[in-house]
Amino acid sequence: MTKEEKKDAVLEKQFIMAMEGSVEMLKWLGINLCQQSNQPTTPQDELPNGFDIRRIPNEYEQAVADEYEEYRDEFLEWKEGRDD
Repeated sequence: MTKEEKKDAVLEKQFIMAMEGSVEMLKWLGINLCQQSNQPTTPQDELPNGFDIRRIPNEYEQAVADEYEEYRDEFLEWKEGRDD
């Protein structure tokens, strides 16, 4: 077996290992065959900030919120009477 054939056999085995789920082999092949980097890339543009992030309620939570809004004044009156 020539040096080139050995190299091809090793590369084939590495590829098989990667396709069978070896994460390390996938990384190695990506870096060495696809010229990928294992270093994170830095974005060219500044990251956006100032988003107003809110939780989106599910249907039940929305129904409870709607019911509260509908009866809010009545509830607040009832609550005031209990606090005394």
